[in-house]
Amino acid sequence: MTNPQILADNYKKILIILNNIIKNEDNNSLIDYPVLIGSRAAKWHIISFREPNDWDLMATPLQTTLFINKVKESNATFKYIKLIYYPGGGLKLAGKYIDQYTADKKLISFDIELVSEKVDLRNMKSIFEYNSEDNEKVDDMQDDNEFNFDIFEDNYKKSNAEDSEDNMKDDDMQDDDMQDDDEINEIEFERFNDVHPKMSALMILELCRNIEDKIMLPLLSNFLCIIAPLKILEALKTSQIYWPADFHKNISDLHLLRILLDYNKDKVSIIQPLYSPQRDELIELILETRIKETEIIQGKSDAYINLNMSNNDFLEYEDNLFVQQCISHEDLYELVKYGDHPIYQGLRDGQSKALIKKSLFEKLDYQTKINCIKEVAMVIALERYLIPMISKDQENSYKLALVRICTKLTKGWFHQFAIDNYPRLSNLDKDILSIAHNIIEK
Repeated sequence: MTNPQILADNYKKILIILNNIIKNEDNNSLIDYPVLIGSRAAKWHIISFREPNDWDLMATPLQTTLFINKVKESNATFKYIKLIYYPGGGLKLAGKYIDQYTADKKLISFDIELVSEKVDLRNMKSIFEYNSEDNEKVDDMQDDNEFNFDIFEDNYKKSNAEDSEDNMKDDDMQDDDMQDDDEINEIEFERFNDVHPKMSALMILELCRNIEDKIMLPLLSNFLCIIAPLKILEALKTSQIYWPADFHKNISDLHLLRILLDYNKDKVSIIQPLYSPQRDELIELILETRIKETEIIQGKSDAYINLNMSNNDFLEYEDNLFVQQCISHEDLYELVKYGDHPIYQGLRDGQSKALIKKSLFEKLDYQTKINCIKEVAMVIALERYLIPMISKDQENSYKLALVRICTKLTKGWFHQFAIDNYPRLSNLDKDILSIAHNIIEK
């Protein structure tokens, strides 16, 4: 996981940094428009899609400066704006702007991922002494794997009010806490001097350059964005699904996108398993690249726990994850099993191992596979939430357990099966709250 740095938090200083980047680029870019991604793009395609909260864009530095200037030329004013550098990950511009002349003064949130063909925005040459307090705040945002900065609104109201005042006063440059122009001008990024793998955002901008579907950002005249197609939105959503933040929103979005793309269209029966889609080669490359990039920024997904260990060692590991045991792991499985025996018992690589063998799992019929994962989820819900009385809500505890299966407790094929078949797993069909009460009362 990287330690993000706020390079600047008013628009004039941000423009200085961006213009210095632009100087190191040539003017022959074939990318004419930024690309709109995220829920706002999905909503454009699907009127029934959930209401989006913000505008997520991929844009070049030149397009980003145009965006900032368009805001300042309009009746809008930045409530706050921050240019954030993720070492090894790249640059993001996040903030909100507001129309001062409307009655409701509605805030418009934006998050722009910067893209360059010539400059490596992942590698900054000069690292200045940045405000450690501000960057601790950015650390708090690491859980947002969609790079959505709405969390600012709740956690940093005081800071944002100060930023807003600075920006609304045409960015008074006298603030002693801000970096001076010399420090800002020292910020420089490496150029690409040889053949290098493309960043996922650059691949997306290049892939979308000829798409005719466009939309205009609120209050900004003539600032058009290309709308990313559904197949790109599905790949981006898939790249987020391996991290627990916003999991329920992401998994719901993911399966809706797959339905609309007719993935698994021949799997309408509930007795047929759902699979990861067969994507175009370029889309698959974008997805693989995006996952690697997300690992740099967010840290590797927690789904790297080694299950090839003894049951006792695994349970000790679980104790480190705050599992409270007042009944054995094996006895809990007996209480939630669907058949004569817990399903996982017949799938282990040796009865003393926690590892479930893929070859044995694949021999099961589909419903038994589903029941196997549901048994695991119910045991986790009991151990982590219901028996320790962290929660009295069995439905929510079960859903939290599914999140752990998909993002934390397993890796590879098992958690991928759970992600792909999540709609068939989400219904809790046993009264595990009563099981918890019986155990607690003993």
